[in-house]
Amino acid sequence: MIIDYPTLSQKQGLYALWEEAFGDSEEFIDLFFSTAFSEKRCRCVMQNSEVIAALYWFDCFINNQKTAYIYAVATKKSHRGQGICAALMDNTHSLLKDRGYSGAVLVPGSKELFSFYEKMNYKTCCFNETFFCAAGEKEISIKEIDEAEFARLRRELLPSGGIVQEGENLQFLKTMMSFFKGDNFLLAARKKGDKLIATELLGEKALAPKIVKALACKEGSFRIPAKTSPFAMFFPFEKDTEIPNYLGFAFD
Repeated sequence: MIIDYPTLSQKQGLYALWEEAFGDSEEFIDLFFSTAFSEKRCRCVMQNSEVIAALYWFDCFINNQKTAYIYAVATKKSHRGQGICAALMDNTHSLLKDRGYSGAVLVPGSKELFSFYEKMNYKTCCFNETFFCAAGEKEISIKEIDEAEFARLRRELLPSGGIVQEGENLQFLKTMMSFFKGDNFLLAARKKGDKLIATELLGEKALAPKIVKALACKEGSFRIPAKTSPFAMFFPFEKDTEIPNYLGFAFD
C-alpha cells in the first residue's frame, strides 16, 4: 500500500472511486476535476496500481492561518474496514502540518460519520441553521455580483472565527451558484425550478422572503450561521490553534 500524490495516469481511478463512493453525476464530477482539482491538494492510496482510497482539500484561512478543508474522503467498498481511511487521514495530517497548515476541517456526510471522525480526534464545530420560507409579498433590491466582489464583501460579513473560503473554493462554487448582494445581506444561491436554494445567507434572516420574491421564486431554503445544528469538525495541528466557529461552503 502506497500513499502519495496522484499522477495523471491515476486520474481515471480517482474519478471511478468518486463515482462509486458518492454516486454524483458525471457532470458534477467533471466540474470538480476541471475547476477545483489539483494533484498538489490530493492524497490517494494505491494497491497493486489501483486507487483504493483518496481525499482532496481546499485552502482556507482562519484569522490568516492557513487551514485545509478536507473534502470527498472515500475508500473503495471492497477495501473498507481495514484501517485504510485512518492511515490516509494520518498521512495527510502530517503532510499538511509540515506544509504550514494550522489544522483541518471537514463536513461529515451523515450523523454516523461524526462518531467516525471523533475517533480520529476531530472536534465538532461550525454550527449553522437551515430554514425554509415562502416568497413574501414585497421584494427587495438585489444585484448579481462577480466572484471578486463577493469575496471582498464576505470577509466583512463573516462572523468572528469564520473560515475564509476563496480561490478554488469560489471557483468551484461558481459552477453551481450565483452570487448576490443587497442592503445588509450577501447571498450564494441557485434556482431549482421555482425554488431558491441558498448555500449561504449572511446578513438579516428576516429578509429571506423578500429575497425569494426578488429572484422570482415561490419558496426558498437558506443556510445561515447559527448555533442550531452541528455542521463541521476540526482537527488542530497545535494545541493553541483556534477552532473555527463557522464554515459556509461544503459543496453539498
